[in-house]
Amino acid sequence: RAAPLRPLAARHCPSTVFNLEGNQISISIVCGARPAVTSTPYTVDAFETTGTTTTSGVSTVTHMNGRRLGDCK
Repeated sequence: RAAPLRPLAARHCPSTVFNLEGNQISISIVCGARPAVTSTPYTVDAFETTGTTTTSGVSTVTHMNGRRLGDCK
């Protein structure tokens, strides 16, 4: 579980929360004065991530999704 957070830790961005329950991953980090929270529900072949970053009191929400397209050829 710690492997995805190593690049963040190298930049001194500690994870304050890493939660894996069922098909949901939640991560909270603080990078300087910028907190970031992500929530990712997933299935066997798809995911959808919502991330929120706050800087100087202004929040930015980012949505990402992906799906499996088929076998590698």
